[in-house]
Amino acid sequence: METRLPSTIVLMRVSESIGKTISHTSRVRGSSYFQSGAVRSLSIENGVIQALVRGTASYTVWLETGDEVIRASCSCPYFVDHVDICKHIFAVVLAAEAQSIPLVAPGVRPEDVEIEALLPDDDEDLLDEDEEEEEDGWRLVPPRAQRAKPALP
Repeated sequence: METRLPSTIVLMRVSESIGKTISHTSRVRGSSYFQSGAVRSLSIENGVIQALVRGTASYTVWLETGDEVIRASCSCPYFVDHVDICKHIFAVVLAAEAQSIPLVAPGVRPEDVEIEALLPDDDEDLLDEDEEEEEDGWRLVPPRAQRAKPALP
């Protein structure tokens, strides 16, 4: 007699998928922040999730959602210094999932999702001629380390 296992579909969450690319420390501390209720005033507008996360200070996190890449930024010193996904960003990812806020477009498989750290840009001189700064005064741009640096004499 053949034994059949029940067929179940195991759905992976986006946080599980991108969590594999985030440092262990940021995942653990971000989970702790989420569980303790540190994520405040989570909102979404035009595909951008914004939240305030209370830690040693209050930091603002932005997640640009939509396709297979989540673009993330945080105002904390760790993020600004390292341009790497921090505990505050991971806490907001978990909070968005808990509130059923979509992090990717319908039909995108969680295992295909990536997260990318981006610095908010205050320098209007770096805007291309065709680009305009957003009304709220910020927009996500690639980290300065990835920009072409002028040649040294």
